[in-house]
Amino acid sequence: MKSKIVFVFVFVFFLSPILSYAQSKEIADEKTKEQEAERLKGKRIISIEFVGNKVFSEQELLDALQETDSKGQKESALINTTYDADWVDYHLQYTLRKFLWKLGYLKAKVGDAKVKDLEHGLQLHISIEEGVLYRIGKIEVEGARSFSKLEIIEKFQINPSEIANGEKISKVIYEALDKSGCEKIPCGYSAEIEPIFRDIENKPNEGLVDLTIHVDENVVFIVRRVCFAGNEYTRDFTLRREMLLQEGDIFVFSKIRESINRLNSLGLFELIDADKDVEYSFENSFADSESTDTTSNKPKLKYQENDSAEISEPSEKYVDFTVKVREKPGIENIVYYIRSIKFSSEEEIPEKKLRKLLLIKEGDVFNEEMLEASLKKLNASRLVTEVDRYNNVRVELPRKENRTNPNRFELDITIFVEKVSNATNEI
Repeated sequence: MKSKIVFVFVFVFFLSPILSYAQSKEIADEKTKEQEAERLKGKRIISIEFVGNKVFSEQELLDALQETDSKGQKESALINTTYDADWVDYHLQYTLRKFLWKLGYLKAKVGDAKVKDLEHGLQLHISIEEGVLYRIGKIEVEGARSFSKLEIIEKFQINPSEIANGEKISKVIYEALDKSGCEKIPCGYSAEIEPIFRDIENKPNEGLVDLTIHVDENVVFIVRRVCFAGNEYTRDFTLRREMLLQEGDIFVFSKIRESINRLNSLGLFELIDADKDVEYSFENSFADSESTDTTSNKPKLKYQENDSAEISEPSEKYVDFTVKVREKPGIENIVYYIRSIKFSSEEEIPEKKLRKLLLIKEGDVFNEEMLEASLKKLNASRLVTEVDRYNNVRVELPRKENRTNPNRFELDITIFVEKVSNATNEI
């Protein structure tokens, strides 16, 4: 035991100066590099040479480093500019790598610029290693409740075997969760994309990348109430027909935008703005939600081959929203007629008895007060459990209908009921 202690002591004693020297040299090299960068700062960059590139030509790489000036003209982001080490590093490690990443070279390497101080200016030498061209392999989505794998693939057109566009992949979840709405909706989503790289047999220059998208829906907002304002003549059900979000649905902001587009397509209202004309209220304020973290909303693309993500149990909160509309002139002339009335139940019900209780019938002009009075009679009959206007009645305006009279709309009314246990089906 004593000999082992002595050995360790001697090993550390003699190794310490070596480690100290290595650390000192690294610090000295870094300091020299900073001093050299400071000395070169302000000198003009006259040319760039690339070394090691096998896929892309020098001109293609130079074009990737171009920017658009205020007049819309393309110009080099580096050539004929004054040297700044941080600015050069940004364009190499971000702009150039983004170009390679977008074209499927997800593991491309871009080296630091080696600078030659020539008589007329500076020349940059940059090493490039494109690596393997990757194509999309399998796509899996884990932990998502608000959207499906199929929705992602259809919306962003990411298909197996196509070239893996790194920029596109990095935006998939960010846009699928629709962060454009997060300034209004405390989304509470975080996501990470875990790529697994695979070789392709007999194709040394190509590979496959399988994508597993881990979604953590920390806070899921459930739609509690959908309201409308400004529709003096247009019935709520006309607007509700166009809404892709109803009470009880998981809130997805993109569905609000699509719903507003559908409302605008009716031609009944002045243009509705999805950002300005929709108001939201929440069960709790965003600041009070401990499980929501705005700093982690943007997804990250990780290159750890065996990494995994823990999906936390989501908590549910509620959101109410109101859509404000401005009706066009002449809309007050629209008349709604009842086209059909039906009862819906999972069990056999005394439908003929129930129909006799109604104060409305097919062909009548729709009247909200008469509908309410009909529901009161149904509830008083004790043939069915209590029927609520907003939870048990659906008034629909068929979207596609051949109307000869533009001011005549026909409605379908469905009343959802449950039979009282001791009620009979006798007529």
